[in-house]
Amino acid sequence: MGHGSSDQVRAVALERYLEPALRAGRKQFSVAVRDVLQDLVARGFPPANIPQVCTALRKETFLRQHGIEIDHIEGPPSKMSTTVVFHYRAASPNGNGAAGEKPFEKKQGESGEENP
Repeated sequence: MGHGSSDQVRAVALERYLEPALRAGRKQFSVAVRDVLQDLVARGFPPANIPQVCTALRKETFLRQHGIEIDHIEGPPSKMSTTVVFHYRAASPNGNGAAGEKPFEKKQGESGEENP
C-alpha cells in the first residue's frame, strides 16, 4: 500500500535528481534511467525491472505532484531501456503548467497561447 516498487523508483528519482535540480533553481534537467537503476539496485531493487523504472518516471501524477513536465525523451522507440534519458522542465510558475494537462501535449504552441 503506497510503498511498491514504482513508489521506490519515484522516491529515489525525487531524492537524487529532481529535488536537487529544482532546489538549485534549474528550469530544465535530465534523468538517465541507467543512473536511477544503479541507485535502485544498490538498494536491493531487481536489475531486470527496467520497464518499471521507465514507466514510473513518466507517470502523470508524479509529474504534476512535483511541478515538472517532460520536455522530451531520448532513447529507443520503445522508451523502455537503460539508454532512455528523460528531459524534464519545471512547470510554469503561474499555474498554467502540468496540472490538468498531459505533459506530452504541452510542448506545442505553449509560448503564444492565452489560457481562458
